[in-house]
Amino acid sequence: LIQLNIPRTFNGVVVTGSRATATVKGGNLISIGFESWGTIPSSFSVTPTKSVDDARDALAVQANLQLRATVDQCSPELQILTLINGDDPSADFGNGYTHALAWRVCPEFRGQELEAMEGYVNAQTGHVYRFIDTVEYFEAKGSVFPVTNDGNAPLGVQTVAQMPYMKVTGTGGIDEVTDTGGNFFNSGPQTASFEGPFVKIVDQCGAASLTLTGGID
Repeated sequence: LIQLNIPRTFNGVVVTGSRATATVKGGNLISIGFESWGTIPSSFSVTPTKSVDDARDALAVQANLQLRATVDQCSPELQILTLINGDDPSADFGNGYTHALAWRVCPEFRGQELEAMEGYVNAQTGHVYRFIDTVEYFEAKGSVFPVTNDGNAPLGVQTVAQMPYMKVTGTGGIDEVTDTGGNFFNSGPQTASFEGPFVKIVDQCGAASLTLTGGID
């Protein structure tokens, strides 16, 4: 059994998110499929009118931050994005996708620490399609009583919640404080303590900490 995965290109440029798949068994093609595969007009231009620097500047404006000069966390790459054509693609069967030429850039900004920012910017108009932090953070969460522990829903029963501003100690004794979503970056064995920059719990009934690996829950 042979599984084939064929990324799509158009005039030498990768079409992001679009591919062909096939299964071959005993020399016979038994299945074939296409993912996010729409018609790209032959007139579609793969020549950018915006430079890589233009794309970086567009992200700096979007983030309202200053760039670190000529520092990137990935090599700039020209790609073709596959986009949904309008709000209801089923209204025009067979034309559910449209395409845009875009720069993929990963600039660094002043004050940036652990983040690994990635952006997709239209290479002809400068429009920002996507701008995210690609770091996969661990998450600290736990069960809490929102208001009381009387057992009456919804405010008196335990619910799972993120733990913001909690101190997490990772490998090498490095301390980190979780963000507003309970996210943190420390790897290896992680010890969460019921303290942070705004509160400290003194628990006389047992240890006020928890050690786990791969996230605190």
